[in-house]
Amino acid sequence: MKVVLNASLGKAQLQKRFAEQIAGQAIWVDDADAAIGELATADALICPDHFYSEKVAAAVRGASPNLRWIQLLTAGFDHAKRLGVPKHVTPSRLAWT
Repeated sequence: MKVVLNASLGKAQLQKRFAEQIAGQAIWVDDADAAIGELATADALICPDHFYSEKVAAAVRGASPNLRWIQLLTAGFDHAKRLGVPKHVTPSRLAWT
């Protein structure tokens, strides 16, 4: 499994948690261009809602055949739905407790 990740708030904590869980499968990206380069072979995308831009959404719709999951680190996923999420991809949001 290949997971593409982006985060700014709480990034260090998330990197530690993901390193413990999926170490070699986690690909951290700093911007949309880096994400797009990795999405072609990714199974999941984990990012804040604002990171799912028109550019990223276009890559998800057109060039990410293996992608099955988008996990948003922010409340709600209306923005992602507006930009388009293919039917074969499950969008979700992180519930902080």
